[in-house]
Amino acid sequence: MARMRNDAAQLPAHMRAVFYRQCARDAECQAHKCPNLETRESYRRLAELWLVLAEQADGESEIPGSSASRLVQPLHLSVSR
Repeated sequence: MARMRNDAAQLPAHMRAVFYRQCARDAECQAHKCPNLETRESYRRLAELWLVLAEQADGESEIPGSSASRLVQPLHLSVSR
């Protein structure tokens, strides 16, 4: 199981939201590649959970409207396995 490094934890809330949304997109991409229905659904569930984290980070954000995080380019943080 991949474990996120502390890099994301150190980011401001609005940047964490961007990172979490990128993780959700990555999980969706993996889901589209899976021939196995059960694995595909697992990736989709992971994507949903990443989006929940993104929404929570948006709630912590100091940016008015919290939608500004969707406009920021995705981060490329390292993930250790």
